[in-house]
Parts: sequence; C-alpha cells; structure tokens
Amino acid sequence: MTSSRTTSSPGPNDQRQEHEQGKRMTGPADTPFEPLGTAPESVAIVGAGMAGLACATSLALDIPTVRVFERAMHAGGRMASYRARGFEFDAGTQYFTAHDELFCEALEGWLMEGVVQPWQGWVVEVDRGNFMSRDHMPRYVGTPNMGALARHLGELCEVRVGTEVMRLVPAEGGLRLIDRIGEDLGRYDLVVLALPPAAAARLVEPLSPTLAARVGGVQMTLCWTALLGFDQPLELPYDAAYVARSPLNWIARNSSKPRRAEREAWVLHATPEWTETRQDMEPEAVIQALLKAFEDATGQRPPKPRVRAARFWNEAMPLGGQDTPFLFDAGSRLGLCGDWCISPRLEGAFRSGWSLANFVLDGCG
Repeated sequence: MTSSRTTSSPGPNDQRQEHEQGKRMTGPADTPFEPLGTAPESVAIVGAGMAGLACATSLALDIPTVRVFERAMHAGGRMASYRARGFEFDAGTQYFTAHDELFCEALEGWLMEGVVQPWQGWVVEVDRGNFMSRDHMPRYVGTPNMGALARHLGELCEVRVGTEVMRLVPAEGGLRLIDRIGEDLGRYDLVVLALPPAAAARLVEPLSPTLAARVGGVQMTLCWTALLGFDQPLELPYDAAYVARSPLNWIARNSSKPRRAEREAWVLHATPEWTETRQDMEPEAVIQALLKAFEDATGQRPPKPRVRAARFWNEAMPLGGQDTPFLFDAGSRLGLCGDWCISPRLEGAFRSGWSLANFVLDGCG
C-alpha cells in the first residue's frame, strides 16, 4: 500500500444523509439569499462528497438534469476506504452520529437499505497508558466500508468521476463547465460547488469576488494519517480512543466495525498541531513517529506491521464556519455547500447540501 497525499477531507469529523427515496424533505433554510425565481432545468454539482451527494439526490427528484462531477476516481470525499493485502482501512471519516431530525430520518432509510450499521466498538479516552470510557452515544458507519454510503447515494443521481472542473464560464444565462484539458462539459442553469473552501474560491473568484473572499476566508486544518495492518490482534481492551497529550488525537481498530475484514487494522490520526510542523516529512518517518506515539499513548509496543502507509490530508477540518448552512448568488448562478458552512461533521455536510437543494426548489415556487 503506497503512501500518498490527497486534498480530500478526512474525519474523524464526528469526534471532536440521502432522504427516503422518492420523498423530498420540507422546511426551507432561513437564509439572507435571494432565490433564482425560476426553476432550473439543469444543475451541475462539482464535488461528490456528502454535501454534493445530498444536494444532488434531493434536486434530482424535481429537476430534469442533475449531474455531479468529481475529480477523484470515486465518490465520497472524506468517506474514503482502502484495502491492501487483506487489510481494510477507513482512512478518513471514522464514524458519524445523528442528532438533527432531518438527518435521523435519512439515517433510518440507510439502515433499512443496509448501507449503514451501528458501530458497537468501545470508545475511550487514553492518556499515556491509562484509559476511561468516553461515552455511550450511538455511532454509525457505512457497510461494508465508509465508501458504501457514498456509492449508495451516487446510484440515485448521475456522477461523473475522474473529471476535474477548472473553469466556470458565463453562457446564455447559465454557466459552462470547462475541464483540465479545455473540454466543454456542458452548460447548466445553476452550478453548485460542494468543494473545500480554497478550491471553491478559485472557481468563484472570476464570477463573484465578494463570494470568493467569503469562502476563501475559511481555514482548514491538516492531518497526517497512518494505516497499520498487523498479523495478530493487539491486546488492547478498547476499539478506539481519543488521545490526550500526544501527537495523536484519534486511534481506531478498523476491524472492530461491522462487515469489515477481520484482520487487525488500525487507523491513527495525528493532531493538526503536530501535522502543521511536519507537512514535508517523509511518509516513512511519519509512520515511525506515529507508531512511537501509539506505543506511548496505549502503553503497548505494537509488533512490526504487515501493512503500513501514510496519507497527508491538507484540507482535513474547517476552523470556524459561516452564519448560514450554504452560500448562494442568484446573479452568478452559483451555490456553495459543505461542512465548512455549518458544522464539521458528516451530518453537517448532509444538512448543508440538503438545505441548498431545498432553498433552490422552494425558491422556484
């Protein structure tokens, strides 16, 4: 399994979703934005993370053409999962919780579809070998991996992966999308950017400098992640932990999650502060440092891992947010959504995307 860098956003967003098919949830968002006034016949959504997929699946119930463009070769954003030599890792989002009534309704549908299950793992707080129970809140994961939820949502709308949108060009009262090689991806009445703030700001700036400045002001944290596969189970009584006084802030036994490969797989997330000063560290050095931090935190020296990899996420978690669940500019035919608008959790991403879709549909009469 190779080490790599990515601009996608990881979790564990919940530690610090499609609604029932055929039914559009009601309740317009309380926002200061002017609506389009007329119903769009076509909408392009750039970004196939939770926010983009939630927006797309809701819009697709009422709008003839809804198309999602994703730069990566798979949908999901931070719902990223990887396999290597029989080991399986949820490298980004570790789990999610449900609090909002809207999200709980979506969760019920996913549970019925079998793409989500409760995670019964024992989550604790650990501090240099000592630990105590964290809480007993219900936690959920995609099954058989976190990416399953994204794949399920992607089946309810059209998603084009491996397509990077580089420019938005005004055209006939709408916007044309241009990809990296200059190919025209089509004209749309409305474009929704479900991207990290910096990427969204770059696309928005030529069309709406004011909106771009607002988006560009959102800062994101960094995160080094180590993925470790062991031949034998580690003798730790818990399945996951928030870590105190350590370069690590989260560790999890991925194999404790439902319908995962049974081989002992651990995901280690470094703190933003530790990562910030080690952005250019070699991946192998990162793995060694986080293995030592794991030993110090748990009080157990792990054996040599069979599989080891490091991933660098340069847009991990938003710092702060907006005073609205989404941004919208009717004059520029642009909407923006993401967890950075409302709440740095999977539930927040869903709420942002759904709220934008609902605003568009309700604002068109």
